[in-house]
Amino acid sequence: MGAVRFLLALAVAGLLFWSGIAKLLDPLKLALAIRAFQLGIPDEIAHWSAFAVPWAELVAGVCILLPKTRMAAAWLTAFLMGVFMSGIVSLLVRGMDVDCPCFGSFSFLCDGPLGVCHLLRNALIAGAGLFAAKSDRA
Repeated sequence: MGAVRFLLALAVAGLLFWSGIAKLLDPLKLALAIRAFQLGIPDEIAHWSAFAVPWAELVAGVCILLPKTRMAAAWLTAFLMGVFMSGIVSLLVRGMDVDCPCFGSFSFLCDGPLGVCHLLRNALIAGAGLFAAKSDRA
């Protein structure tokens, strides 16, 4: 793996760790944020998601650092970012303002309610992960 790809893998892993740990420290805040999307899902699914999402982020963060699991972790990261982006688009289309505890009490590149900046940030994270996992042989 080239130096740039390695640094991207480290950066994506760090963001996933940061995000996952922040969500694990306050799962109720995440569950309430999920419910604020008003997607019509049962409360049990919102609560389950508040537990599953941070663990998925942590697993992806660890696995993107390991050569044998890097590609799968990159696709898991891209999937997660895609799900998050779908939710954000849903909010934008419906004209709703929802704050997300994406990185706990810190903001990473974007402030305020979820919006276009968050879409771009998530696309950047997904792209960085996939580029980091790209084989040097390709």
